[in-house]
Amino acid sequence: MLLEDCCAAGTEDLHHKELEILNMIYCQVMSSAELFDLMGLR
Repeated sequence: MLLEDCCAAGTEDLHHKELEILNMIYCQVMSSAELFDLMGLR
């Protein structure tokens, strides 16, 4: 799992492209709010 709003890249465009690739190949990309919901913290 990778939290998209807890990491960064050199540019906003690069950030979104890298997250797209990572989500397809290596892990599930989600926001910290989605993780909190899964954990029952909100």
